Amino acid sequence: MERFYEVNTIKDVQLLRSRHGIDEDSVAIFSVDSLIVPSNGYLQPQTLQQFSEVYEKYTKDLTPTEMRLFELMLITDGPSKLVEQDTPTVVAGIQQLTPVIGFTSSTSGGLSSDIDSFPSWCSAELQRLGINLSEVYSTKTKLAGFECSDGDFVAIEDGIVYCCGGNHKKGELLAAVLEELCITSPNKILIVDNKEEDVRSLMNASKELKIPLIVGVQYKGAEQIPKVDNVDQAVFEEHLKRLVQNTKQVVNKCSEQLPNT
Repeated sequence: MERFYEVNTIKDVQLLRSRHGIDEDSVAIFSVDSLIVPSNGYLQPQTLQQFSEVYEKYTKDLTPTEMRLFELMLITDGPSKLVEQDTPTVVAGIQQLTPVIGFTSSTSGGLSSDIDSFPSWCSAELQRLGINLSEVYSTKTKLAGFECSDGDFVAIEDGIVYCCGGNHKKGELLAAVLEELCITSPNKILIVDNKEEDVRSLMNASKELKIPLIVGVQYKGAEQIPKVDNVDQAVFEEHLKRLVQNTKQVVNKCSEQLPNT
């Protein structure tokens, strides 16, 4: 049986968890990208949408590799904040009975001299904000069998699956992740992600695994964050210029370090 929902609040996720009896024989997956946003209002989704044409102007010439790195630079440019203050309580409540796994499309490697490990940064930010996903898996491992570009790799670290910059759809990794975490034959799965395509990908993979009840939730909490008042376009552009410049510097440095063939 499959159920798909669109919700605007994390409390709606909590209600769906109760309605469908997600328990100790279940597994839950949360996109960590849907739970936190940059605390800098100029880098939040609403501002990027407000100045979408400006954003396109500065990013349109980035290569796919540069674009993935730029998006991570944007996320890590300063501290994060919770999309909703109730999120740690809801996640912890689910964890009392059910294994909770984090998923992100982001890299498993480093970004710059300031952030030499994105997974370490991500785990630290989540824990600082009250979300600890390491209960289900407190170590780090590389998942074999998944090819990635740019020297990246699929990894699990502190309960979060890193899909090497979007090289693999989340659903492609589900079977291998559950096997690595020794989660066998769950009766139900709860999937929470801000992107419908990722929810559907994981739902399809769950169906292939013959999980009896599949609950997919597109969580749109970030879209409910109020727009920042008095946003200055010139300041927004300065942020973009700086982040694009930093991105190119990192990519060029990595290219220089590659051995000649």
